[in-house]
Amino acid sequence: MVLVKEHIKLFEQKYGCAFQDFEKKVKQEVEDFVLWDDYLEWKAYQKSFEGLKKKIGEIEQKLLVVQRHVPQK
Repeated sequence: MVLVKEHIKLFEQKYGCAFQDFEKKVKQEVEDFVLWDDYLEWKAYQKSFEGLKKKIGEIEQKLLVVQRHVPQK
């Protein structure tokens, strides 16, 4: 997850904005292949990051359920 987050940070620094703002910019401008390539790559990292966050949340919830059912010493 750290590597994905680092890639996202690099794009944020490169373009000086969050993904959502960059996405709007790319979709409004005349086709620029360099921007479009970065957009697709950044979008993939964003999607991976969101998926990882969701999975971690699910695991944490399951862990809480398990911990509630484990007898305390």
